[in-house]
Amino acid sequence: MLALRTFGGLTMEADGAPWTGAAVQRKPLALLAFVAAAGKQGLSRDKLVAYLWPEVDAAHARHLLKQTCYALRRDLHAPDLLVGRAQLRLNAAAIASDVAMFEDALERRDPAGAVALYRGPFLDGFYVDGAGEFERWVESERERLATRAGEALEALATKAASAGDLRECVSWWRRLGELDPLSSRAALGLMQALAAAGERPEALRHGLAHGALVRQELRQAQQELAGKGKQAGRAAALLGAAGVLGALAVGSSASLLLRLLEKRFSPTTAALLTTLLYGGGAAALGTTALEELRRAWPLVPEICPPTQLPLDGM
Repeated sequence: MLALRTFGGLTMEADGAPWTGAAVQRKPLALLAFVAAAGKQGLSRDKLVAYLWPEVDAAHARHLLKQTCYALRRDLHAPDLLVGRAQLRLNAAAIASDVAMFEDALERRDPAGAVALYRGPFLDGFYVDGAGEFERWVESERERLATRAGEALEALATKAASAGDLRECVSWWRRLGELDPLSSRAALGLMQALAAAGERPEALRHGLAHGALVRQELRQAQQELAGKGKQAGRAAALLGAAGVLGALAVGSSASLLLRLLEKRFSPTTAALLTTLLYGGGAAALGTTALEELRRAWPLVPEICPPTQLPLDGM
């Protein structure tokens, strides 16, 4: 049985062994991944040629698509690999794909089955030269699938907590934190689960480590912002992080951290540390992001003049 692995990279396997040959060249693999992600509805030939062969005229691109489909069927010894005329689909009887199984598991409300398939970012490290639209689609799909995996992990953690299985709850929150290390929601969930399991020192260590990681990202962002091309995007990311930390400063995570710190320090010291970790971090992020966004404004499309940025009241 053929299997297409799209999470954590892009590989083709046959009966569990890696496949070699022309079928695993970049364009054929990209075509299979593109069609696999489209699921049962398939993908139009026009969209395939526009994304994978943007540098050639339409007639030549359609010919290249036809050649690639023929080569895939021949090299993989699967004449029924691709089905459909106007809309191309993978034939599930000939080839399995982890992305299709992932989506199917979520449709069946089987989050555990879905996260078992999610081995890493979609098409991680894979690229196709000269196919900008394809690369942009990959980024969008990667983000969408990561979000769905995160939602599945959070659902599993919540279910485990409701069942009183605190160790399982901690495990799911920890995995969500590994998926998105900068997620303050994941950090808070893990801290609460650890505290509920009686591991308050570990909860405290994790909260402090998460704050340190956010500050490290801030320093790295400041260095990267020296390059003009990255200013606008990074500034927007910083503003998002500042918003999250600001919400945490007045939310339950700050209260939880305060209670944990009070077990090790005096109330005054605990309050100061909590303020520095969340409130101070949010203020620093927000100030830096605002400055960098204003500096980078000439690179941002003219949606509204800088004087009308809805940031002055922050």
